[in-house]
Amino acid sequence: MAHFRITIVVPCWKRPLRTRRMLENIMAQDLTEWEAFFIGDGCADFEEMMNSDEVKEIRERASSQGSLLHLFNWHEHVGGWGQHILNYAIDNAKGQFFIFAANDDEILSNHFRHYLSEIEESPMDMVAYKTFVAPNNSMRAPQFRACEIGHSEIILRTCILKGLPKVPSSGTHDWSLIDEMLRASQKYKQALSQSWTYKVNQLLGQSDNPRNVDVID
Repeated sequence: MAHFRITIVVPCWKRPLRTRRMLENIMAQDLTEWEAFFIGDGCADFEEMMNSDEVKEIRERASSQGSLLHLFNWHEHVGGWGQHILNYAIDNAKGQFFIFAANDDEILSNHFRHYLSEIEESPMDMVAYKTFVAPNNSMRAPQFRACEIGHSEIILRTCILKGLPKVPSSGTHDWSLIDEMLRASQKYKQALSQSWTYKVNQLLGQSDNPRNVDVID
């Protein structure tokens, strides 16, 4: 039985300032009753953050709002696409709907509400939304084809997602999961909304300074 309206997973590897920014983005959501998995991939930076007082305070604040924040570091660095982290979160999710995020990207404060808006009271099992791509300031409209849609652009019913094959460790991992979803259900669509609430930060380098990739306020 679902205990939360929505579950989000954020695999974390290095870039601690960006990880903190995504955590702040989630804590700033205008919707409560969410569940978030922040899982480090055997990452020393994440372990340091885990041991800080700030994490305890954020956990307590989430709990006081009726939400749940899972933060832990995988026992070893596996690498790949963070597929082991995605699979763990999917297996343990208790939200009615499921979404994905990267720790170096950003979401607006209405992101959860936006992604729920066209699926929660509908018969749809999956909806795909537009995203904003930095630093070239372009809007990306997802298509249900390989290499033209990513995890960050979709929201799915968790009950359907749990029945799909595990996210693979190689190949076009985003498309592999979405393709399996398309095979499992015909109830999917592109969102009618023309707005975006997810910002993809395509890295220009390995610097952890979030301002290096911010192009809009």
